Amino acid sequence: MLLEFFSINAAGIVDGLFGWFVYNISAHLQIMRLKLEHLVQLQMADPQFQAEFAAFVNYHREIISLTLELDAVYAPIIFLHVTLSSLPICFLAYQFTYITDQANVPFMGLLLASIVIQLMIYCFGGEKVQNECEKLCESIYLLIPWHKLPPKHSRLYLTPLIRSQRALVLTGYFFTANRSLLVWIFRTAGSYTAMLFALKEKEK
Repeated sequence: MLLEFFSINAAGIVDGLFGWFVYNISAHLQIMRLKLEHLVQLQMADPQFQAEFAAFVNYHREIISLTLELDAVYAPIIFLHVTLSSLPICFLAYQFTYITDQANVPFMGLLLASIVIQLMIYCFGGEKVQNECEKLCESIYLLIPWHKLPPKHSRLYLTPLIRSQRALVLTGYFFTANRSLLVWIFRTAGSYTAMLFALKEKEK
């Protein structure tokens, strides 16, 4: 009982921290878009522009560093969740069709829901970070009046533009955590389930 209590709390803490970090990074990227809107309103000859532009570039570098650290910590966790989830989903979906004791339905339903919710936390969290990064890239490209800037000033803005084009993604080593990964997991589980049904019919 104590081990189960510890496992549940540990999983909740790990998943909760992941969600907190994801929204933290997303909030920083949104703040960067607001800072950019303020920055483009300043004249480049203004001394305040140089200071704010340097702060903007450093701020972006810190966000990238934070995202890479988060990915390094959670990549093995995401990898284990993804690789070990398809088979349980498959077996639970298969067992639902052959339940003889209705008392098992709530337990199996909660177990299936907990697996899916954990997958959704990591996949949708990775999707959110990726989307915010793409929005920042679009903002840098659209808000800055590139056609009006002289070449030397355009080169100044190239640093944040190039950095923003580097996608900030959360991975599981071999795959990117996003909605496409969640669809792939369900498709894989569905393929396994169909195979089990085919074997069952063949035995008959």
